[in-house]
Amino acid sequence: MMNAVSGRDRSPAVTGPPSVVLSWAEISGICGTIAVQVTADGVPDVIVCLIRGGMVPGVLLSHVLGCRDLRGVSLTHTCADGINAAKTSHPVLFNPASAGDVRGRDVLLVDDVAGTGETALAAVTMIRNHGATRTRIAVCAVNTRNWNPAAPGPDECLDYIGGRYRGWVVFPWEQ
Repeated sequence: MMNAVSGRDRSPAVTGPPSVVLSWAEISGICGTIAVQVTADGVPDVIVCLIRGGMVPGVLLSHVLGCRDLRGVSLTHTCADGINAAKTSHPVLFNPASAGDVRGRDVLLVDDVAGTGETALAAVTMIRNHGATRTRIAVCAVNTRNWNPAAPGPDECLDYIGGRYRGWVVFPWEQ
């Protein structure tokens, strides 16, 4: 977790094994549960996935929801892929035009994990600034160990949460 004042990483130094290793069956179940919740709120016009982790759940959700307009945006907050990788001081956006024209559209933003929520919130802000009329955020997992207790909680920032885990989550596409 980044300290907004100093920019220093305040995450605990954990070098042990991940908190949970999710299977393909578990991801399929998580995406199915999220799809039911999204459907109850209305199927989106567009699904925007955060590249790379959000692509697989985004594709799964696009099939279940019948939403064929699937896009990707590269926005990262980590410097590498390893467990407890160092974070940048703020999410970094690459190629903002990759989300395409979302003016007047209902957009579902999808990511694999939210550690601090900053990446998802930066992405949804970008989507709103590009004219989306409705934005929602779905994540497969929340790493509760990294969530800043002084910030609004995951339920206040994210619309759909597949699971909550205290520590690093490894997804099947990372194995």
